[in-house]
Amino acid sequence: MPPELLRQLRAEVGARGLSGYVQRAVGRQLRRDALAAALASYEAETEPFALDELERAHDRLARAREEP
Repeated sequence: MPPELLRQLRAEVGARGLSGYVQRAVGRQLRRDALAAALASYEAETEPFALDELERAHDRLARAREEP
C-alpha cells in the first residue's frame, strides 16, 4: 500500500484500529464485486437492464441504506 494512502487511512481510523477498518472495507468490496458479477451474468443470459430499472434499483438501495 502506498505510504500516503496508509497515512490517510491511519489518520481516519485513529484508535479504532486499522485491521477492523480494512476488514469492513474488503468485505464491502467483495459484496460489490459479487453483485457486479451476478448482474453481468444475468444480463449476459437475458438483456441489459433498462435505465428506468437501474434507477429504481438505485433508489431501493439508497432507501435500504437509510433503514436502521
